[in-house]
Amino acid sequence: VGRDTRASSSRLALAICDGVGVLRPTHVRSVGVVTTPQLHYIVRCENDPSYGVPTIGGYEEKLLEAFGKLLSSGARSPRRYKGTVNVDCACGVGSIALSNMEERLSAVGLVVNLVNRVGEGVLNEGCGADFVKTKQRAPAKADVMGRWASFDGDADRIVYFFSKGQDGFCLLDGDRIALLLSSFVKSLLTAAGAEEIKVGLVQTAYANGASTERAKEDLGDALACAKTGVKHCHHAALAYDVGVYFEANGHGTLLFSQKFVDRMQSLATSSDAEKKGAAEKLLHFRDLINETVGDAISIFLAVEAVLYLTDSDCDAWRAMYDDLPNRQIKVLVADRGIFETTDAERVCVKPAGLQAEIDKAVAKVPKGRAFVRPSGTEDVVRVYAEAESTEAMLTLAQDVVDAVHSMAGGVGEKPTVT
Repeated sequence: VGRDTRASSSRLALAICDGVGVLRPTHVRSVGVVTTPQLHYIVRCENDPSYGVPTIGGYEEKLLEAFGKLLSSGARSPRRYKGTVNVDCACGVGSIALSNMEERLSAVGLVVNLVNRVGEGVLNEGCGADFVKTKQRAPAKADVMGRWASFDGDADRIVYFFSKGQDGFCLLDGDRIALLLSSFVKSLLTAAGAEEIKVGLVQTAYANGASTERAKEDLGDALACAKTGVKHCHHAALAYDVGVYFEANGHGTLLFSQKFVDRMQSLATSSDAEKKGAAEKLLHFRDLINETVGDAISIFLAVEAVLYLTDSDCDAWRAMYDDLPNRQIKVLVADRGIFETTDAERVCVKPAGLQAEIDKAVAKVPKGRAFVRPSGTEDVVRVYAEAESTEAMLTLAQDVVDAVHSMAGGVGEKPTVT
């Protein structure tokens, strides 16, 4: 049983321990204040001892050892990469977990400046990955100078951001993290002579169309779209030798098959120095990844390792593709239950005729794409629209909003897309 830093957590954790303790036979273990991914890691290790030591110390040691080995395999003096990064911890438990690793990270060349630690504000208020992603601006106490990562409150999501001259705030979200990591793995597999190991990327319908096109360039047809929710993405990623999945909000991870492990372990004994080196890096990279669930700290270290090894920076990462202008709009409806979707929520089956109207609107604009999906918790329909230009995107989004409001029982004033 793990808990976070909120006042109610101690009582809830004790209640759970008491409740489970009623069962016989049973064994309850409290691991104290931990991030959600740390708890997942410990549970995995308890069930599969080969995965690691089921303690917080075991978690830290596994990640830090893998990170150190990856950095030691790269150039000693990178030119573009700068080894200082700022981390917005959302006033959450991630600040405790990462602060415990600060000293050893600094020893291998990564200086981490923690902002919005536990006790410095209200959890996720004006800070954190969700705030940065949805508001498209820096969190509280951030000056935006340099490279920034932003965790969410329980440290299972991460996005990056930086300031790009006159362009100002630039977000590097889950789509971009997925492409950075999958492209890195793909390049090392090529260097190792293991092209038969298939790297696949799983996105949701909310992934920007430009990221999907870039993914096709890097990975070919090894691309899938899953329903919104990491449980759907995780399942889809299992179909690949190396499955990469991220939602745009920064929640995701990588999964490595036994086929991948066996092949890399074999190549790590190769007499070919290039193949051996690439295989060893991939094995260290696997150890750096928390495969159980999205983990902001694990992915943070993975991103930093990739940027270091490729001697890259946020500008180069950002330049992988340009996002298509897009909007997400909520439309209040009388009954969300009348909506039914298919094709990973990209096609609306019910109400009848609505998808035809969406298709007509999409056909009018270049690089247009739009879909609607009902909320799982309230009578709201979420509309997503993107297009080549902002003007075209706004037109498309308004057309779809109008269609939903008029054909599907819109409630109240019809939203105006701006």
